[in-house]
Amino acid sequence: MTAVPPVRRPRKSSAELRELLTAAARTTFSERGFAGATTRDIAELAGTSETVLFRHFGSKAGLFDASIIEPFSSFIRRFVDTWLAVEEPHEAEIPTRAFFAEMYQMLREQRGVLLTLMAADVHEPDVAVNADIALFLDRIEAVAARELELRGWHAVDIPVLVRIAFGMVLAAAVFKEWLYTEPDSVPDDHIIDEMVEILISGASGSRAQSASSGCVVTEHRDRWRVDFRGAAQPVLLREAAEWLARSGRTVESMSWHNGELRLYY
Repeated sequence: MTAVPPVRRPRKSSAELRELLTAAARTTFSERGFAGATTRDIAELAGTSETVLFRHFGSKAGLFDASIIEPFSSFIRRFVDTWLAVEEPHEAEIPTRAFFAEMYQMLREQRGVLLTLMAADVHEPDVAVNADIALFLDRIEAVAARELELRGWHAVDIPVLVRIAFGMVLAAAVFKEWLYTEPDSVPDDHIIDEMVEILISGASGSRAQSASSGCVVTEHRDRWRVDFRGAAQPVLLREAAEWLARSGRTVESMSWHNGELRLYY
């Protein structure tokens, strides 16, 4: 009687193995955290061996980077490339809402993973979380700078603005269950709309500043006007000249109103 040769399973490609391992890693890291997850358990869940895992990722930290941090990198690259390629005029709310909506949805879906990432940042020195995310946010600055320049919104600290925006959507998405007594009653679309309104209003609305001379400077970007008040006329004129030099604006007209200097650009 002729023996039947064993059926050999088709060998998985490197891409398939990486996909299986990263999927297993996301599940395991989310359930157990970085410290509690073992490479052996991840490899078993993926149906392969630790040897294969280390061959592809080098270490547990490398696997954490590929399975947890890389999705952020992919999203940021896609968002930045998309909006840097847009040349048609558009409302400021369009890229802002696109960023908030997609980022918010991704963070909601990966809430458990994000909490794992935060814990790893605090307790695992081998995982470079902050440095990587900071590099991603540096790329978003290019989009923010272009959008602000298109609208003449110059009195904004772009690096800080980008990180405040990211922090706002991160907190709203990851901590929603902590922030509302009945989180299911608050629609995500409503949260996104409010975040967009806060950011756009802050970037385009009035902003008051007190100069060292005591002069108070208030810019009304929607009116293309800056007010200088609270000091003698020579001081107000000097502050106006310094403001113009900093902002790169060109004066269209100026007037005095009850001791206040109004400058139109």
